[in-house]
Amino acid sequence: MTRLWFCWTVAVLYVCLYVAPSEGECREKFSLGKEDFVLDVDDSVKDGATFLSSPRVSRSEDCVQACCDDPNCNLALVEHGGDSKTICFIFNCLYKQKKVCRFVRKTGFSNYLLKSVFKDYLEQKTSDYVTQQVPDVDDKPPVAVTGQDRVVQPNEDVTLNGIESRDDKKIMKYEWEKVSGDESAVMTKGQFEDSVTVSHLSPGMYKFRLTVTDDAGQTGTSEVSVLVLTPEQSLHHCLVPKKEGPCRGSFPRWHYNAATEKCEQFKFGGCKPNRNNYLALNECQNACDKVSVDHKFRRLLDIPVDKSKAHCVEPPVTGPCRASHTKWYYNPYEKSCNRFNWGGCDGNENRFDEEEKCKMACNGVTEADVFARRAQFEKQEGTNDTAVIAIAIILGLAIIVLLVVIACCLLKGKKKSRTKHQRVAVNGGHVHAYEDSEKLVYNSTTKPI
Repeated sequence: MTRLWFCWTVAVLYVCLYVAPSEGECREKFSLGKEDFVLDVDDSVKDGATFLSSPRVSRSEDCVQACCDDPNCNLALVEHGGDSKTICFIFNCLYKQKKVCRFVRKTGFSNYLLKSVFKDYLEQKTSDYVTQQVPDVDDKPPVAVTGQDRVVQPNEDVTLNGIESRDDKKIMKYEWEKVSGDESAVMTKGQFEDSVTVSHLSPGMYKFRLTVTDDAGQTGTSEVSVLVLTPEQSLHHCLVPKKEGPCRGSFPRWHYNAATEKCEQFKFGGCKPNRNNYLALNECQNACDKVSVDHKFRRLLDIPVDKSKAHCVEPPVTGPCRASHTKWYYNPYEKSCNRFNWGGCDGNENRFDEEEKCKMACNGVTEADVFARRAQFEKQEGTNDTAVIAIAIILGLAIIVLLVVIACCLLKGKKKSRTKHQRVAVNGGHVHAYEDSEKLVYNSTTKPI
């Protein structure tokens, strides 16, 4: 008993000392936003926000904890319903490191924001930046804005700019520098003072920092990431099929179609996207332009072949359907067109409505053009209309035999019945039928004495 009590005490202490503090530490990373404001879901998702889930909770703290448990979550939205009912929604408000969530006034809602993401809002600022010098409030530091992160293919040039950077007076200088990434990258001054072009990018992640300086010497910085895709990453960004997601919204997005090698628009449901999901056409093109399933495969597709004759060397296929249509196929081994039975669906192009069309389409095709074995053509010839006709004849004969047997049985039964009920004695007296005799015997033997 003492040992059991000791184990229980240790377990409680573990929960109190380790589990509870970790949960508390996570919740401390969130801050209560402005009360009675709800997420403008339509516009936010159109700009790239993602709905993650709606966990079942009983308190606002539980909703924040649910957001803590999802590494992509940075907004916990709580609806205070009637009868003290709490409804929780968690969102990812970042799209390529750009905050895209918008809020509108709505009574009955609370929002909890991840401090590291909404630092600018919580500090009543409009953009993320690092202030290195803070003099008087009359001349505020400049705000450096680099835009959203980029995803590109290897060896593509990327132009970065700080055109959205601002200051209450004037920005005097823009300076770009590479923070991390392969040393092969080359940075060249762009056409405008706030821009720079980066070339010779090899697969990997790069980070670039923009530092802006105003006329008072104050500075602000911001960073942007550039992901140069490896072939494996291209598989997940560009070669996966489009995913509308399980939610029922309808938001215009772009995905890359590797078969057509083009970016195409589709309707996104609003949650659980894959990486082949882009807000704009140019963003999709930058990430996936000219990506194909396989460059060597594309080369095979470009090899010229005589497709007009190719279908003539395919063995005829009846198909899985059960209809019966007489068609013609070309046998390159015999250089002739023969009948076969087509089921009505599937099959291949070695199928013609008329013998003359078959001969005209496949004229000149011989066994030298064939990859399939001769038996595959002969097998079809053996299972054409002849087999169908033979089966029909056998069935017809079986039906005739059955009808004859039934007729014989009926005639025999009728003859027996006439013999029993209509027999006449030699002297002209009536002869009882078998049934009447049986009744007489019964009556005479069972009559009481």
